[in-house]
Amino acid sequence: MGWDHWNSAQDALTCKTAGDYFARSFTMDRDGMQQKVIAHRRVGSVWYVALRVQGEKTPAYRSMFTTPDDYVTALVMLTTGQWGQGFGYKQMDEMMGPSESRCPADLLDMLTPLTDAEFGQYARQWRERCRANLAAARRAAA
Repeated sequence: MGWDHWNSAQDALTCKTAGDYFARSFTMDRDGMQQKVIAHRRVGSVWYVALRVQGEKTPAYRSMFTTPDDYVTALVMLTTGQWGQGFGYKQMDEMMGPSESRCPADLLDMLTPLTDAEFGQYARQWRERCRANLAAARRAAA
């Protein structure tokens, strides 16, 4: 998946931050499946998004979560430029195992536990890297 770039001046009139824009853009109801952004946090130029999904029908996704009919997953948005001007983002979900792994603890705590399904291996590894990075940051601050 590539990058989306545009002049975000018009969107900035109704969305104070890129996170607000993501919340608006990724909250939807389509073909019996609902998605709702329940939280978003920015770390540097990366936005981390907690997305609640209800009514997922794809078997591979359903197999990953302990509650497949209502689960919370993570999106990772790499960004470039400045919100309200030239702005761009690249969207990934945790199933892709993004290399950016500084997701805040409060957002990680919102995510639905994963099963041991093979399809979820990259999400498990990503969550483990995030937790390890949080622990390393706490040790460095002590």
